[in-house]
Amino acid sequence: MADAVDIKHIDQQWKVLDTEYQTLEEGHKNYNNSIVEFTKLQNKCLKDITHQNYRISQLKQLIQKCVTNGEEEERLKEDLLKQMGSRRA
Repeated sequence: MADAVDIKHIDQQWKVLDTEYQTLEEGHKNYNNSIVEFTKLQNKCLKDITHQNYRISQLKQLIQKCVTNGEEEERLKEDLLKQMGSRRA
C-alpha cells in the first residue's frame, strides 16, 4: 500500500512554488527591460561612432585640399591629421 499523502502539505508546497515563480517572473521582466535599455544605448553609441567617423573623414578631405602658408600651418595640418588618425576606431 502506498504511503499516505497529505494534501495540505502539497498545497503549502504549491504556494511556496507559486511565490518563487512570481519572483522569477519579476526578475525576468527586469532582465528584459535591461536588455531593451542596453540595446537602445548600444544603438545610440553605434550611431554616434558612425557619425564621428563620417565627420572625421569629411574633415580629412578638407585638410587634404587645404593650401598651407608656411611651416606653422603645415605643422597644424599634420597635427590635425595625426589626432584624427588616432581617434578613428
